[in-house]
Amino acid sequence: MPRIFTRLVAAALAVLGATASAQPAQPAWPTKPVRIIMPYAAGGPADAILRAMAPQLGKVWGQPLVMDYRPGANEAVGVAELTKSANDGHTLLIATDAAYALNPLLHSKLHYDAQKDLVPVSLLMNAPLMLLARPDFPGSTVAEVIDYGKRNPDKLSYASTGQGASNHLAMEWFKRTFGIEAVHVPYNSLPIALQDLATSRTDLTMVVTGGARAFLEGGRIKPIAVSGSHRQPLAPNVPTFEQAGAGKYQAGVFFGLAAPAGTPEAVRQRIAADMAKILQTPQFQKDYLSIYGFDAVGSTPAEFAEFLVHARVDAKARMTAAGVKPD
Repeated sequence: MPRIFTRLVAAALAVLGATASAQPAQPAWPTKPVRIIMPYAAGGPADAILRAMAPQLGKVWGQPLVMDYRPGANEAVGVAELTKSANDGHTLLIATDAAYALNPLLHSKLHYDAQKDLVPVSLLMNAPLMLLARPDFPGSTVAEVIDYGKRNPDKLSYASTGQGASNHLAMEWFKRTFGIEAVHVPYNSLPIALQDLATSRTDLTMVVTGGARAFLEGGRIKPIAVSGSHRQPLAPNVPTFEQAGAGKYQAGVFFGLAAPAGTPEAVRQRIAADMAKILQTPQFQKDYLSIYGFDAVGSTPAEFAEFLVHARVDAKARMTAAGVKPD
């Protein structure tokens, strides 16, 4: 009996050893600096937040985080750089709904396939949009804005940062949701758009709270309501759309991290988990996110992939509502 038992144990160990050796080896990562492609100029909110995360990530990874600025073409320049990079997890891209959902709807000939070339790593943060009005607008609530729009269908205008931009689509969705009319006035930059709103050249706009911080603090524009599930620390007296009686209307921008197609799942999971630990820290949120009007998420790759499915459906619906067609 002892000999038989010994043989059985030896056979079992051999099977276990063969099974273990058949398992794919986990890729060594990182083995060099981790590059994050930033499809904007230096100094923006996403840049500042990732730079604040860099020291902690550097300690965990044992490698520095390096920013690579590739602005232009509504984030498409940054995407192009990512698609040319090795899929070993050492090159990542932070981008908004422009890269993931809007560009494929705006351009019939796009150099990348957002669903195949960009594999999800993590939905890092959301940025709810706030409805703003000129300082002398004859109303201070969502209901009053809607009422004015219905009574003055030929007088209302709104500013955006361009055709197909998030705030353009958000305002068109607002019009469709509440049955009002307003003339679209596109601008090339947010500061100029806000300056014209502050001087009453336009009536309304929607922007990320942090983008209008200086104008809000100076009382140069009138905040009406903010998207999302809670009020923003930068404007605690401004209600959410739901609190204002505007139902479930939502409008926002998200920032997500992507990698080149073929990047190992295990590497993407580790990156997502390490970043989530930082983003979900209350102190980090207070010091670096709330000042820009951002809400932390820190999702898994699978959660981000599911989020993108819904985001693309929503983007298409808003694009249709805005009458925007691919060029």
